Amino acid sequence: EVKISFPTEENSSPRASVDSGEVMIPTDSLLAGRVDETIGSMIHELHHIKLSDSEREIWGLCFHFVCKVLDTLFIEQEDGRYSSIKDIVFSDFDVSFKDIMSDSPKNPNAKFLRTACDDIAFLLNAVEDVRIDANTPSNLKKYIDKITDRISKSFVPEYNKGEMNDNTLLNISFRLLFHHKGKISDPYISSKFGDTDSIVNSTPVENTKRAFSSFKEDIRTHIENLYSLPQDGSQSLQQQQDSEDADIMDMYLSEKTTDNIE
Repeated sequence: EVKISFPTEENSSPRASVDSGEVMIPTDSLLAGRVDETIGSMIHELHHIKLSDSEREIWGLCFHFVCKVLDTLFIEQEDGRYSSIKDIVFSDFDVSFKDIMSDSPKNPNAKFLRTACDDIAFLLNAVEDVRIDANTPSNLKKYIDKITDRISKSFVPEYNKGEMNDNTLLNISFRLLFHHKGKISDPYISSKFGDTDSIVNSTPVENTKRAFSSFKEDIRTHIENLYSLPQDGSQSLQQQQDSEDADIMDMYLSEKTTDNIE
């Protein structure tokens, strides 16, 4: 009962939706002559359908964790009071889950929340990729290994040059993937999340809980930077909010906002 589609857009990536039971395999690898890799992509994405949790479940965990992190980060207001970033972000009563989940959130706070959840989900996807690929039968896994081998030929030299040393959430995600696939030996990943057998033999929820616990400070730093530092050459969310005249606490305590948050 799986729907298969073959997008023709350039630079698109193989992906699967567990919720809708759909697999999307771009045609660019076929056009480049990488037939075995295309087969590997199909096998990998089908195993997401078979073995992974739904996006709804993953997003619920990510959103809950982002909110917990935001509740530990505080900003000093002009009157000397401190407000958590969670209170500040949700003080905007125009924030809605529908906007957060849309392809292009219109509200800046919704866009911030969406990006934070996306980035954490990317880390969880790296862990899940390790799990499902290791649980793929060897006669099928050989096709997936061809993808890993090709990508690692460009990744490993960059890693050896120290290009991936900064513990950004993106770097950690890639290093975790290639560490547990045996292409690199990363001391930080080994100390934080180094038991491959535990990943392979655990459920996605168990792995999620351990990943959140192991990388909580890295995730916290990432979300704090996402809020306070300019992104893509534009103002940071904090800068945008600092330029507004509305009293944050008055907005936060309004009946409409309270209903939305609940």
